Amino acid sequence: MVIESYFLQIILSAVVILLLPITRYIARKLVSKYGRLIHMPDARIMQVKHIIMILLNIIFIFTIAMIWGVDPNNLLLGLSSV
Repeated sequence: MVIESYFLQIILSAVVILLLPITRYIARKLVSKYGRLIHMPDARIMQVKHIIMILLNIIFIFTIAMIWGVDPNNLLLGLSSV
């Protein structure tokens, strides 16, 4: 069967997809705590959170692509053309 040949990729993808919300939650909490610790304005904390969420999403997209065997050079070439 086709599913059996991709079983490892499916499991790893599921783990990565489940880790995304957990990682985002932890990152938000850490940024909030650190921002309040150094008395950063709330607007700046929100900006930092937004940038970190974007970076986490990009990292997870690259991770999923690597799991499925996409060549990093091809992925970067596609992103640069967009």
